[in-house]
Amino acid sequence: MILFVASGMTMRAQTERNKIFIAGASSLNLLAGGENDKFGDNEYKYSEIEIEFTPKIGYTVIDNMPIGLFIDTYREFYKNKDNENKARESQLLIGPFIRYYFADLVGLMPYAEASIGFGTYRIASKAGTDDEWDIYDKEIAYNFRIGGGLTYFFNDYIGVDMFMGFNHESWIQKDESDGDRDNDNSKYIYNEFLMQMGIVCMLKCKK
Repeated sequence: MILFVASGMTMRAQTERNKIFIAGASSLNLLAGGENDKFGDNEYKYSEIEIEFTPKIGYTVIDNMPIGLFIDTYREFYKNKDNENKARESQLLIGPFIRYYFADLVGLMPYAEASIGFGTYRIASKAGTDDEWDIYDKEIAYNFRIGGGLTYFFNDYIGVDMFMGFNHESWIQKDESDGDRDNDNSKYIYNEFLMQMGIVCMLKCKK
């Protein structure tokens, strides 16, 4: 139905050719109550903070189609409530993306988007009051994302953005000492349905 309606509409100037596309989405999750893990007679209590930020910058090579690069940064912190031991996970992915707006429903613009990223994932820990973090797991990270969403432009420059789609991530474990892959090439795969909210900014390039 959306495609049928879109066939009789023209796009607004927000996504015309020769514009700089800037977008960003972020999330902050705080587990105030913490997490309890039990292994046999041992029970561990954790508090968690999770931060994720995904900026994009691109250029509209043709009307309605920005192409560019994205960065996906992720950090999660754990704290053991019993002994003050701490751990953290961090991931950095960089890669290309492409987005296409195919209609203008009175300022509400639906789109399709795909991206692929490569980077690294690490887990580190430290005991009690130690200052140095001990990295005990390094992995090669890969990400593929495809889906669609909506951008509602308040004016010619700023809009609020919602993305929904399929997200695939995989990690290949590295050797702790020299960064080479393990002999068994341990691989972890994670698939999910993803929804993100963010902001879009369109800037016109000077001629």
